[in-house]
Amino acid sequence: MKIYSEIRKSAYDALVANWKPAVLATLVVFVVSWICQGFNIGGGPNGIAVLSVISFLLTVCVLVPLMYVYSVALLGFYNGYQTDALKTMIDIFKTKFMRYWVLSLLVALYTFLWGLLFIIPGIIKSYAYSMTPFIAAENPELGSDECIERSMKMMYGHKWELFVLDITFIGWWLLCLITFGIAALFVHPYNTLAHIEFYKELKAEENKEAAAKPL
Repeated sequence: MKIYSEIRKSAYDALVANWKPAVLATLVVFVVSWICQGFNIGGGPNGIAVLSVISFLLTVCVLVPLMYVYSVALLGFYNGYQTDALKTMIDIFKTKFMRYWVLSLLVALYTFLWGLLFIIPGIIKSYAYSMTPFIAAENPELGSDECIERSMKMMYGHKWELFVLDITFIGWWLLCLITFGIAALFVHPYNTLAHIEFYKELKAEENKEAAAKPL
């Protein structure tokens, strides 16, 4: 597998070459997230309860699947066959909403249940499930549980590597704090594209291992 600097460079080069559609898609996700969270503000005790329910429903029904659709759109953007990430994200959300809604809810549920065993198991499982949207995008014939199981198999022995890759982005996330979140419009797609490059590296390893097996 490529070293972390090579993975980040591949992701960075892909983003810088055509950054506007990726940043616009990220902006849409951020705006939807702000809207969902915004319902938690204001009102008396009863009003807050009602708004919290609205916020929860919007998060579950819109934001959670949107994050998966966003990852899939950036996969197409990274591969070069879909250059308009925002348009692709909207099209996927319209045509394949149920697939990614069910998939994202299952992953969220499984992660939450593991998280009940303390935080660490939940974090570990979140990394085990991290390749799920990419697998679902490239294998439309697979069901939700099959995509999750394949992600777990692909990430076996590689969860720590992806965690370390994320750690290398700490400087970038600190930049987001300094710029009051503005830099996140670039850093978030950059981090997502790095995950996609990591996924492609894992796929390449799997193909090599499959080719090396005797018939």
